[in-house]
Amino acid sequence: MDNILEVIFQKIAAGNPQTPFAVEFWDGTSRIYGHGPEKFRIIIKSEKTVKNILAGGTLAFGEEYSTGNIDVSGDIQEMLQMYGSWREFGGGLSLATKARILFNDLVSRGTLSNSKKNASFHYDLGNDFYSLWLGPTMTYSCAYFKSDFDSLENAQINKYDHIL
Repeated sequence: MDNILEVIFQKIAAGNPQTPFAVEFWDGTSRIYGHGPEKFRIIIKSEKTVKNILAGGTLAFGEEYSTGNIDVSGDIQEMLQMYGSWREFGGGLSLATKARILFNDLVSRGTLSNSKKNASFHYDLGNDFYSLWLGPTMTYSCAYFKSDFDSLENAQINKYDHIL
């Protein structure tokens, strides 16, 4: 796996020579990719996190970040601008490795089982949580603010009125 990561990060660095970055691994080692001072640092907190990212791609990276298994210090916008390179890292990987990553990616997508699991993970949080930011109408959608003085509750009712 270390070889795969090295190839991926080298490819990303080669495609973005103006954006040097560092990666800090769970064992305390770190590596700078590119030349010059790092613009951001990706901190990977476990080997399992890397396996999840290799299997699930950029979506898995976002999930690992949101659960705290990855941290980013420095200019996160620079990292996000490199998104295209992250998606096209496969050029230096062996055919077998590409096939394994593609297979894992396809298996993790869009199945009924995964859809139910993903929906449950993101939405089965209870009304106590949602009432904190959805307001009394529990509207999980945009609101229509007619004036700068409308409250969230008024804006949600305005939306219903506008639709009707």
